Parts: sequence; structure tokens; C-alpha cells
Amino acid sequence: MQFELDQERVNRIFSARNTDFGDFLRKGMEFYYDNPEVERIILACQNRVGLEKKRQRVWEAQQRGQGSFGWYEGGAPDVSELLTGRPRMHPHNVFLFYLACSYADGVCKADARALIMESESLRALLHCSTKRMPGITTILEQVNQIEAHSSERILQLQLRWLARKDASPQWQEMVVDSTAIRANAAHPCDSALLVESLDALLRQYRRIHEMLGVEMAISPKVEKWHKQAHIQHRQMGMMRKKAGAKKRVRQGYRGMLHASVKILNHLIQHEQKWMHEAVEKTLLLSIARRSRFEKQRARYRHYLHTIVRLIEQSHMRVFEGKHLNMAHKIMSNKDPDAVIVSKGQREAVFGHKLQAGFNRAGYCCAFLLNKGNGSDSRSLHEVLSRSIENTGIKVIALSVDDGYAGVQTQREVTKLGVQYFSVSGAKGKRQQGEVLWNDPTIQELRNWRSAGESRISTIKQRQHLRRLRRSSRSAVEAEIISKIFAYNLCTYQRRLLSRLRKAA
Repeated sequence: MQFELDQERVNRIFSARNTDFGDFLRKGMEFYYDNPEVERIILACQNRVGLEKKRQRVWEAQQRGQGSFGWYEGGAPDVSELLTGRPRMHPHNVFLFYLACSYADGVCKADARALIMESESLRALLHCSTKRMPGITTILEQVNQIEAHSSERILQLQLRWLARKDASPQWQEMVVDSTAIRANAAHPCDSALLVESLDALLRQYRRIHEMLGVEMAISPKVEKWHKQAHIQHRQMGMMRKKAGAKKRVRQGYRGMLHASVKILNHLIQHEQKWMHEAVEKTLLLSIARRSRFEKQRARYRHYLHTIVRLIEQSHMRVFEGKHLNMAHKIMSNKDPDAVIVSKGQREAVFGHKLQAGFNRAGYCCAFLLNKGNGSDSRSLHEVLSRSIENTGIKVIALSVDDGYAGVQTQREVTKLGVQYFSVSGAKGKRQQGEVLWNDPTIQELRNWRSAGESRISTIKQRQHLRRLRRSSRSAVEAEIISKIFAYNLCTYQRRLLSRLRKAA
């Protein structure tokens, strides 16, 4: 069987060889061809999304003409098979764009979008069945189909592939460190959260009525109470450093909570009047508009419950003087999983706490996204277990800072096969004793501990992990895994180039 070579594509491949981005893409596609399981993982993600969309279409077809428009009673329809439909993007291209997005920090930023859309290397590596470059929204939709558990499996395959390609005793030595990553959200006070939630609730209320064509304008009373909440919030912000500020803040919160309760009571009573008409109107909508209506209605309900929780939370904190646990407190409307991460004497960060483990070769072998601002020592065992699971290689030497100190922690890592466990700082010296502290192997591990901080800094700077682009825990995990995947691939490129220079 003979193949006809596209001479233009061949010229582009060899002309773009010397670019860093082109080399990164080629190494990534080399991993893709060496691991056929990656294609099966991407196909499974595409089938899952396709089945979900088909389930939605089947449900809407079944409910058309009936007196209900939700899955609350009968449940979702059972759809287990996909038929031939519109052509989907080839898994080869999905993974290629996954590489490009992890390298260029997504496609939403202008410079990342320009790199992806104008890269000759990327165009040359597209699948042969591709007739034209996909649009930005298509690329983003396809890449986001790869969920966190699928990305984690791809990272595991990459680490085992790197262990075969770059085999050395350095994989048995590991350093673990933690860092805080800023969330894709701000951390406002309770009054700002309440005002934002009220704005969103009324906005969703208007959108629902516009979609249904129901002429029910918001009462002037609601507009008055809404304006009153904004005025109280603004006045409280101006009174923070003035005399009698505490008393004025309590008065402001009292006025805000009173206005919010009035708004909720009015909307709930008003909803009971137009709900019957809304059911009849919804059944006349098209499939696409009914789907959008369901999303708007779910958001309306979400903000309704959020405001109720914020009213209770503000009352307990301001008037009862209670300190709420961070796990039971609403911190943000956009990213509810983000918390305030405080590390030592550094500035507190509103985001997520990440534990990362690196081997001597420089690869990130495991990571753990903590729930809240948890203790480092409690996370070490799981990070080490994940590293052994991902690479299939036991860790013999482990180096950490004094945040991981503890006799129980040392027992746990020893059970996993660690022979040399170095804990830096004053806590580590007290825990290990004078003899073990002066051991040459422990000293060498202690001197190497700072490598964890430098490698975390490299991921943040080069792979753009200083601030997250996505929200919610599963999406954040998927984004972090993609950045670690890109970092490991860049590290492999640097080590390979260093060997070539030494050989020359």
C-alpha cells in the first residue's frame, strides 16, 4: 500500500523543528503513539459526553407534550449506545490540543490563542483527516471533556513512559513540598457575597421570565430593598476605620439581612403564582431552549439557597460572635471549594493547597490537592503512596521540611519502604537526634530539600500555575494535572538536550 506525502506539510514539519513549542508537541505525540491506551481514554471521554447529550435529547423527546419537565420523578432515561452521527474530532487532535493548551495556559488568553492558531508546528502535526483548523470554542470544548480521573491516568502512563525512557537511580529519591495556588475567584466579605448573590438571583429571575415570555416585572418594592442592600454594603466599606465603626457595621448588616429576607419572601410568594403558567410555557419551547431553561432554573435555585445560608452565616458571625469552621462557611460564589491558605509568616492566599513530590531527576511523580488548609504531615503518606502507584518504583530516600515532622509520619513512610527520611529545620533535628542528623546521607538529603521549592516555582512560572483558570474541585484537579504533564515533558526535553550536549 502506497502513501502520498503532502510535501507542504512535510516542509512545515522540518522547517519548524527548532522551536521549543514544536519540540514539545513532537515529544508529546511520541508519548501518544507509544501508549495506545491514551487514545482509548479520550474515546471513552467523548463517548461519555455523547451519551449524556443523547440522554438529554431522548428525555426531551419523551417529555414533549406531557405535564412535567424534570427528571425528579422518573429519573434520567437509560441510553447505553451511540449511533452514527456527526463526525467528531479525532482523538489524535484532541490530545494534540490538550498538549498545546497545557503549554500555552489554555486558549482564553490572547497570547495563548495566537500561539495555537498561528503555530505551523501544530498545523503540521494535525491528523491527516483534518481539513481545516478547528475554532477556539471547539478546541476548548474537546479539551475540557478530559476529566480529572482521565487526566490522572494519562499522567500515570506518562510517568511510567518516562521511567523507561529516562531510567536511573534518581527515581528512588524524592522531595515533597507544599504550595498555595490562587483560585480563579476573589474572597469578598459576607456583605459583598450577599450583594453579589442578590444581583445574580434577580438576574436569573429576569432571564427565566424572558425565556418563557411571561410578563411579570419585578415589584418596585424588590428594587427598593435591593438598592437598600447595596447602600448598606457601600456604607459599611467606608466606615471600616472610623470611630464607632463596629456599631455601624452591625447596623449595616441588620439592614442588609432585613432587606434580603424581604426579597426572598416576595420572590417565593411570587413564584407560586407563575409556576403553573411556567410549566405550560416550558412545554412549548424547543429542545435547545428547554435545556437552557433548565440551566437557568438550576442557577436560580442555587442562588436562592446560597442567600439563605449567607443570611444564617452573617447572623451567627456578626450578632452571635461565633467563629465558623472554614469547611462549613461560604467563601466564594464562583469557587466554593477555595479556602484561605496560610503558610507560616507568608501572606495568606485565597485558593487551594497543593502537595507535590519530585524525584531527583526533576519529574513530578505525585500530587495531592488538600481539602481546606490541612496539615502537611497528614498528607505525606498519601503523596508517597501515589508516587509508588504512578511510577511503580519504591522511594528509598525522602527529604521534607519541618512542616512534615512527626513520629507518626515517620512510621507511616517507613512502612512504605523509605530507608532514609530527612526532616529539615529545628523540629527535624529534635525528632532525628544528633547522630542521625549528622549522618552524611541525611545531610545530603537535607541540602537537596530546597530543590522542591525551585521546581514548584518552575511549574508556577513556566506552566502558568500562579493562578488557576478553572473553578470547582474536579476542574481544578484536571487543570493542575495538565500543567504537571507539561512540566514533566519539558523536564524530559531539557535532560535529553543536556545529554546530547555532553555527548557532543
